Amino acid sequence: MLSLIYVSTAVKPLSDEELLDILKLSRENNATKEITGLLLYKGGNFMQVLEGPDEAVEALYKKIEADPHHKDLNVLSREQISAR
Repeated sequence: MLSLIYVSTAVKPLSDEELLDILKLSRENNATKEITGLLLYKGGNFMQVLEGPDEAVEALYKKIEADPHHKDLNVLSREQISAR
């Protein structure tokens, strides 16, 4: 199982409604791929922890990298874990 932590910057400030939409969509999509984690947003910056099957986490991160809603992605940690 892989744990990946990254930070990024939103290209524009997000409203509470936009954040809730992101959260809802992420929960639905991630559940089907057995991905769990944590998403933080503060002052225009994101920090996210993704945990799950290696291939699923890597595929999701590639999708996140291509998302035009944020920039300056930086992986802080990518490591194998035995439990969530």
